[in-house]
Amino acid sequence: MTDSPWFGDVVGLVLEPATDGVAAGSVELTASHLNPHGFVHGGVVFTLIDTVMGAAVMSLLDEDRCVSGDVHLRFLRPVVSGRIACTARVVHHGRRTAVVEAVVVDPEGRNVAFADASFAIVRR
Repeated sequence: MTDSPWFGDVVGLVLEPATDGVAAGSVELTASHLNPHGFVHGGVVFTLIDTVMGAAVMSLLDEDRCVSGDVHLRFLRPVVSGRIACTARVVHHGRRTAVVEAVVVDPEGRNVAFADASFAIVRR
């Protein structure tokens, strides 16, 4: 990592410590997170999911790194305010790839989005 701002800081993403292939994070929504229709922008939800899934994978790696291979994201309901929270869990961890599932919920605990993804493990 560099000393420059992390993209998650720009979005306002709060990442919890990840362990054993499980990670969590959240974003408190502001007006800058909304699309022209007043709903949370899909890019905010994607950033939250992708980051939390990557943290889940990284919690299983020592010196290696990971990168998103593909992410299948399903938007389930719009959100206009409050804190959205994501949890992710690694469902498969191989030598070269990992498969992860994640869900985002709104302040009432209702599912907002669901994703599954594959991550490539980059050996050092």
